[in-house]
This record gives sequence, C-alpha cells and structure tokens, in this order.
Amino acid sequence: MQKLLSLIFVFLFIFLAASCKNENQEVNSLESVNTTNEEIQKSELNRAPKKALTPEGIAISKSIMSQIMNERDLKRFASLIVTAEMATQLTKDGGAYTVFGPSNTALDSLADKNNKFYSKQENLDKLIDLLKSHIVEGEHSKESLSESISKSGKLKLKTLSGTSLILTKADDKIIISDNKGMKVKVLKGGEKGSNGTSYVVDGVLTAN
Repeated sequence: MQKLLSLIFVFLFIFLAASCKNENQEVNSLESVNTTNEEIQKSELNRAPKKALTPEGIAISKSIMSQIMNERDLKRFASLIVTAEMATQLTKDGGAYTVFGPSNTALDSLADKNNKFYSKQENLDKLIDLLKSHIVEGEHSKESLSESISKSGKLKLKTLSGTSLILTKADDKIIISDNKGMKVKVLKGGEKGSNGTSYVVDGVLTAN
C-alpha cells in the first residue's frame, strides 16, 4: 500500500510540474507576441511618410523614356539610348517627340558586325544618328497617324537625323518606309506620355 501511495505521489508531482511548464510557456509566448506587436507599431510610427511626387517628377515618370524603359520589347533600344546619352532628351528636354523603337528581336537580327560597330565608343556619333532616324518631332498618336494616312494615302515625317519617313497602311497596320527602301511595321504603342509617344516596330530603320 505504501508503495502504491509513493507511485501516486510521483505521478502527481510529474503532472503538476508539466502543468506549470506549459503555463510558463504560454505566458512567455504571449509576452513574445505582445513585444513583437509593440515593435511593429513602433516601426510603423517611425517609418518616414512617402513624399508626394512633384509635377516634374510626375512628368518624368510619364515621359517617353519611361515608356520605352517599361516596355519589355524595347529593352535593347532603351539600353542604346542610354549608351548614346540621349535619355535626358527623351525625359524632360525640349518639346514633344514620337519614337518608333525597334523591338529586341529587330535589333538582334542586325548583322553581328553592325552590333559590334555601334557598341564601340569611337562610333558613338553613328549610333546617335541611327537612333535619331527613329525619332520625329511632335506628338503623333495612333489615331492621328491613321487619320492623316487615310486622307492622302500616306504621311511624310522628318526624323531628327534628317531622313524622311513615309507612313502608309496595309491590312489595317501602319507601315513605315525610309529613304533607303527599308520597311517596318508598327506592332504596338501610341499611348500619350508627358512629352510625346512611343511605338514598337519590327525592324531597324537606316540612318543617313
């Protein structure tokens, strides 16, 4: 009988010890949660409020250059613009522009020797000339281009490099021809930005 009482006492001792341990864990867990919540609240209070964009900042975020950089099919074209140090011109300088940017695939299709040629620092002027042959002054939305072409069957635009572009339509698509007979098709684009608009074309127009 004494042995049985001893076993019961041991069992009760273990049970009470386990209960106390669980209670301590729950308290510690609750304290940890409260501490974490307090830290989060302090962090949120100490966080600096977001600054509102200035009118200039809004214009830059909606500029042609921003459009080009955010268009996945113009990543390579955007890189060339930065290399040619023309990004500022398409961000906030001067008046409105319309850009007919060659797609990544179009630039990849250039002969390897041409890609190497335009990547060299000593040929920077030639790269600038090539890029300017894809840019015209003034803002030309897709609707205005279509209307102008419909009136006379074609529209002539002068690029920043001095070349002329002839725009026509075929199967409801806008086709652009340059001085040397190169023809490219407008794939997409035409949304108005703060200083013009941009398009994606499926080929590379020639420079002077």
